[in-house]
Amino acid sequence: MKILQIGKYYYPHMGGIENHLHILSSELVRLGHDVTVLVSNDSNKYEEDSISGVKVFRYPEFFRILNAPISFFKKVDRKYFDIIHIHLPNPIASIYALFNSGDNLVVTYHSDIIKSSIVGKILNSLYTHLFLKPLLNKAKKILATSPNYVSGSSILQKYSGKVEIVPYGIDLDIFNRDANRGIINILKSDYKSKKILLFVGRLVPYKGLDYLISAMPEVVSEFRETKLIIVGDGSLMTKLKDLVFRLKLNDYVEFVSGLHNTKTPPYYHLSDIFVLPSVYKAEAFGIVQLEAMACGKPIISTNVDGSGISFVNQNNKTGIVVKPRDSNSLSAAIKKLLRDSKLREAFGKNGKERVKKYFSKQVMVEKILGVYESTLRRLKGI
Repeated sequence: MKILQIGKYYYPHMGGIENHLHILSSELVRLGHDVTVLVSNDSNKYEEDSISGVKVFRYPEFFRILNAPISFFKKVDRKYFDIIHIHLPNPIASIYALFNSGDNLVVTYHSDIIKSSIVGKILNSLYTHLFLKPLLNKAKKILATSPNYVSGSSILQKYSGKVEIVPYGIDLDIFNRDANRGIINILKSDYKSKKILLFVGRLVPYKGLDYLISAMPEVVSEFRETKLIIVGDGSLMTKLKDLVFRLKLNDYVEFVSGLHNTKTPPYYHLSDIFVLPSVYKAEAFGIVQLEAMACGKPIISTNVDGSGISFVNQNNKTGIVVKPRDSNSLSAAIKKLLRDSKLREAFGKNGKERVKKYFSKQVMVEKILGVYESTLRRLKGI
């Protein structure tokens, strides 16, 4: 099968959608399919790569509008490809796919575009009516990553008849403890007997890190040997460090930056609890929860309306789900788990079983291939 994937960026660029696209494309090639990827470059250069057999064409990014890359992809012969699969949100790529695809179009709708500014809302409204809705009308199948997100998206609800749920899948082998044992042992010697709380992700507003940091004084008042490790980079780094300083938490909060996501597994294994304190539905799924679960760690996450976060982390089964924007609820959940090692172990075990059953890359790719094959059968009238 010849497959064209259209995305925003591609590996080694870091990000949840980028990692998903890399795993999907690599697995499809491993299974014998011919995969081409069109994406923006995170520079103003055109580059061609072959990564794990995937042909990657990176087109220059000239500028961004509201964080959306503006690139101009070369027109392709749409008849050459059996399937054209676009990953949204991506306004420029949406326009490209609308005019460069046929009846073989599949869309993965990763999330809504959420803008708070007046200009952002106006531009998003124009894009939605002029390009997004025609694209979704044209698509033969729309993939969504959780039933929660479908029920919470006013756009997806209009296309429920052709929406199929395909959750994200991760490469479980990367998170094997034995494969990371050397680095884990070094980290454990560095942190000795401390209880480790872990966050992994971009330091951006929707992640809610200010609420997590604000929960720490209450936590360390009871558990003095606790440390929060924040792994990631982003626009809020300086602001968050200032908050740590103001709350006199320098001994209890540590930032680890410049770490590629392939280097994060030892930190998951080091941790006792993983926390995802996101505050609104720009956090559509929370793939980092899967990574922590693959390492057998209990999760504390937030019940963000319309997001798939709590589809992944099941309250009182794989972890604890609390209200968003609530430092008191976060601190209470953290302290509950720190007090009860057996509960942490039980949640971690349940999470590991859940991720193996529902969220492996093999399960994900099998479902997506099924969508491709059913699309082709309909096109051939079979």
